[in-house]
Amino acid sequence: MCERRALINAFFVPQGENVSTPKQSYSSENSLGALAYIALIPAVFFLLVPRYKKSAYVRFHAWQAIGIAVATVVITYALTLTTPLGLFVYMGFTLLAWIGLAFTCWLCGMMALRGKIVRLPIIGAWAESAVKSTFGTCSQTNIASSHPLRHLSQ
Repeated sequence: MCERRALINAFFVPQGENVSTPKQSYSSENSLGALAYIALIPAVFFLLVPRYKKSAYVRFHAWQAIGIAVATVVITYALTLTTPLGLFVYMGFTLLAWIGLAFTCWLCGMMALRGKIVRLPIIGAWAESAVKSTFGTCSQTNIASSHPLRHLSQ
């Protein structure tokens, strides 16, 4: 059991974070981070409303959710190149892409609800750089010290 937890923590937790004690309750920032993965509209909403864009944690999840949506559209468009192979091949690959999107959003949303971050290989790095570039050095933000992105506020 400990080996499994160490493996999960190695994949889902940023370097330098301690997750030996799980969070006992869900905070509103965790809920907002998870809600960003439901659809594109909440993610954009969280980036535009000043009350929510104060939190680097919420903004990270919003940017990553937008990145997932854009990647899915790009992949779906790229799959139109498989149309000459047959309509069923195209539909099958497109269905797989959308199932992958749904699973990825579900996984990221569940981990956000628990206060953890799943950094996707390319999209996660892009989302973190977007948070850092929009976050700047403002120290007036209200970021809970227990969130994995608290180092962005410093």
